[in-house]
Amino acid sequence: MGGITKMKALKKGFTLIELIVVIAILAILALLIVPQVTGYVKNANEAVAKANAKSCYSSYIAAEAAKNVGLSNPPTYDTKACPAVSGNTITVKVNDVTAIVDVTTGIVTLGQ
Repeated sequence: MGGITKMKALKKGFTLIELIVVIAILAILALLIVPQVTGYVKNANEAVAKANAKSCYSSYIAAEAAKNVGLSNPPTYDTKACPAVSGNTITVKVNDVTAIVDVTTGIVTLGQ
């Protein structure tokens, strides 16, 4: 019995097989997680683009309403923060996602 406990006392660390198994498990988990994270990033970019487009739309509508009412010092539509209106649309781009808002209806759609 003394020999077995002596051998266990000398054994330290992990075997190569144990390390390979752990690395394989981590690789499988990474393969499962990466597509999920990519989808979350895409959804977040879409949400940011829509929110920015709605914000620009609200700013545009407020400036137009103030101009129509005839305020002495109306707010202006800031084209530095928001893109200029072209036709009846405002196009906002966030990374690779584009949101387009129709200024006549206020409907935001995702474009290419």
